Amino acid sequence: MKKRKRGRTPRIVGTVALHDTGRAAQVYCAWKVNSLLHEVMLTEELIKLPIPLNLWLRGGKTDRRLRPDAELPKLFVEFDMGTERKQQIQKQVKAYHQSQRTVLWIVPTVRQIDWITEVANKATTLVMLHGSSEVFDLYGQSKPVDKVCCKYV
Repeated sequence: MKKRKRGRTPRIVGTVALHDTGRAAQVYCAWKVNSLLHEVMLTEELIKLPIPLNLWLRGGKTDRRLRPDAELPKLFVEFDMGTERKQQIQKQVKAYHQSQRTVLWIVPTVRQIDWITEVANKATTLVMLHGSSEVFDLYGQSKPVDKVCCKYV
């Protein structure tokens, strides 16, 4: 049997049940996963964006200093499940200030958007609520996801 090249072939990293009913799904991944539920939920959000999944950099292939959850040449994506405190989110927001790329924050509540707005660079920050089809800039304008994301590919 041909040996698998380490890190290139997706392998089962666990199972996760996102809904109250039905069978738990097996999760395949080509990198080490710290939080399986986080990765699955992030993937669900990335699938909704009009950018093919194979174009996204994830895991160890992202920027080594900032460590975004997902990355394109002109866009970083940070996904929060609502578990991070205000200080943690604001520290991450400040770290992205040196970057010339736009950052899309996907958060579960408006409270996290308020935390981001307090310290973020308005010109390079976008926010989106989990499951939403609208992206907001920090000036309060909303745009459909497909119109915003196509310029970052």
